[in-house]
Amino acid sequence: MSPSAVPPTCKAFCIPTTLGGLKELVLRDVPVPDLREHEVLVKVRAVSLNYRDIHLLSGASPTKYDADYLIPVSDMAGEVVSVGSAVTKTVVGERVIATFNPNWLAGDVPSEADLLHVQGSDFGGCLVQYRSYREDALVHIPDSMSFEEACTLPIAGMTVHEILFNGPYKLQAGDVVVWPGTGGVSLLGAQLTLAAGAVPIVTSSSDAKLQAVKEELQAVEEELQAVKEELQAVKEELQAVKALGVQHAVKALGVQHAVNYKSTPAWEEEVLKITNGRGADHVVHCTGIADLHKSLKAVRIGGQVHMLGLLGEQQNPALATLAAQIIFKKAIIRGIIIGPKTQCEDIVRIVATTGVKPSVGRVFPFEQALDAFALLEQQEHVGKVVVRVCED
Repeated sequence: MSPSAVPPTCKAFCIPTTLGGLKELVLRDVPVPDLREHEVLVKVRAVSLNYRDIHLLSGASPTKYDADYLIPVSDMAGEVVSVGSAVTKTVVGERVIATFNPNWLAGDVPSEADLLHVQGSDFGGCLVQYRSYREDALVHIPDSMSFEEACTLPIAGMTVHEILFNGPYKLQAGDVVVWPGTGGVSLLGAQLTLAAGAVPIVTSSSDAKLQAVKEELQAVEEELQAVKEELQAVKEELQAVKALGVQHAVKALGVQHAVNYKSTPAWEEEVLKITNGRGADHVVHCTGIADLHKSLKAVRIGGQVHMLGLLGEQQNPALATLAAQIIFKKAIIRGIIIGPKTQCEDIVRIVATTGVKPSVGRVFPFEQALDAFALLEQQEHVGKVVVRVCED
């Protein structure tokens, strides 16, 4: 499409930035954006919906988007129709999706502020016929994928990639993976689990939903025998010592930083000061669940908390049991966030190479986007809910 063929305005679903819920979402005319030199204009062909979109519309996920209205939805697939003067790698006619976090292109996690600056909120959304993107925020999609399939990959696909292939233990053939529910993340995860020679278990509250995915999934052995429900609380207490003496003894070993957690109960704040706000790469935690929040605050984004022992008073038997289960199963509990653009490129390549077809449960025309949101909110779907924005 030549620049002269791009219309000056287009249709978009918009909501006031006061975010009053789905009832406030309306279809209106909006200007087609003028391109900056490093941007491209994309004709949006299809978008997929995520629960975070509903949270955003309701105000549960605040945004700093600076405009009178917000266009929601983060995940799209489309066709490039125009490019800026400094664009060098993207061509008109290319089929693309947008990575979730345009500020995180590769490598380690960015700042905490950047983690919140994502598509569908601070960057604006894609429930619109035309949308501009920075060239480096886009990922090419192969011809083997339809727009409806490709638009499911930014959040669902990158989440699955983070779970299966980015943790300390990568998925291996023969592994057993439990996937909750029958939404887009779980079904794509189950498909790629199977493709890797591993065994998926899918849980659901609906027999009908489970029946819908049975053809793709395999039965597995019974669950592993549970560890003892309770572990006798450790009664011995650490002998009290003078804080100054402890600090002298520790520093005599060559340790540069020592924090007295009795005189400084908010020791996690001291860790953040010592690390200039970054947090520690590893935090060893030995006081059960009750104080776990302090270790989590002290650890950096992407760091590790290592739980051992149950020192201190364990007044809550349920929490003591939970801590014991984590310890004696040597369980790793990871927070999952969407990764960099390179992760988006990886999941596109994996899906294309394995021949897996992302599960698209229902496709709505653009004018029925509100019905698509309603279906998602009811949680009666299987697979991803997609809105077809622009027809060919």
